[in-house]
Amino acid sequence: AQAMQEFLVSDAAGFSRAHQRVLKGEQATRVQIKAAIRQLAKARRGDSVFLYLNGETVVCDDPSQPGDELKKYFLPYDADLEGLEALLQEPASTERSLKIRRHLDATAISFDWLEDTFNQAGLDDHRYVMSRDVMMVLDVTFPGAVTGLRYAPDYAERFAGGAAASPASRRS
Repeated sequence: AQAMQEFLVSDAAGFSRAHQRVLKGEQATRVQIKAAIRQLAKARRGDSVFLYLNGETVVCDDPSQPGDELKKYFLPYDADLEGLEALLQEPASTERSLKIRRHLDATAISFDWLEDTFNQAGLDDHRYVMSRDVMMVLDVTFPGAVTGLRYAPDYAERFAGGAAASPASRRS
């Protein structure tokens, strides 16, 4: 994050240090990250906006998601992983998967939320980024290096069976 900040204020990138906000470690809470992204909505149409997210992710089963049927989240510093682990102790069921998604919706940052914010597509919990010159860099992996497919057992089963590339194939 520090190297990225230094590049952005260099002559090559030309961003002003006064208009930057860097959240690292304990500062990178869910509330602070979402507040910083909402702050981007104050940029005018002609302003350049750059968002760089680096960190851990988690994926969970969600049959309503197009394609891979996974809902993806960015984990802020204060994500409640203990609560997530507690949910895994419940017997596998559709209800448990729903509880996991609800828990993550409350304690992590959904990539659907990020997409809606930058594409002006939804009305949930945010202002839209109005700038026409926006770049977002996600320095993350899916699934996360630490969490893997732990919260996506349905996907993991399809993947092990060779059907992960085509979720529709398991419906036939």
